[in-house]
Amino acid sequence: MIRLSKRDILIRWYLFIVGVIMMCLASYFLAFNKTFELYTRYNEVNEQKTNASNSQQINVNQNEVTLVNKIIDRYSVDTLVIKEKLLDEFSRLCSKFSCKITSIGETEQFDEYGLSVINNEIELEGSYFQLLKIMNEIENHNLVGKINSSEIYVVNDFVNKVNKLRMKLFIQNIEKNENL
Repeated sequence: MIRLSKRDILIRWYLFIVGVIMMCLASYFLAFNKTFELYTRYNEVNEQKTNASNSQQINVNQNEVTLVNKIIDRYSVDTLVIKEKLLDEFSRLCSKFSCKITSIGETEQFDEYGLSVINNEIELEGSYFQLLKIMNEIENHNLVGKINSSEIYVVNDFVNKVNKLRMKLFIQNIEKNENL
């Protein structure tokens, strides 16, 4: 058994206390600082809201809320229509080329410079040549948009002891944004 001197014990306690202080500072800057900033911002907004007796400022806020609601409504309708079209077209192609759809990712939509950019992700499973035929059909006939990127990979199915070939397609549509 090793005997520690008083000096070693004091050094270890000192390092322990410094470590605890460093952890407290790190947790403050990583987590609590943002919470305090959000809390003060929340209080400022509430104070501005209570002090807003000017009807013009209220009208501007109502216009902003209306614009945001229009954007949200357009996104929800557009993404459903696009996802339905995507599913219909890929179902037709998969039955034609004997492949199957394994997953459809979330539709992402954002607006830039008056254009609405819509990104979709779909994953197919089948033979290499059939997957390439589907990709060629989509790219040449612009059925559901342009292929932005594709990824072909193998998935090990341990239950059936089979390797399955999958292709993930990233499809992008760009539309002129008339609503904004």
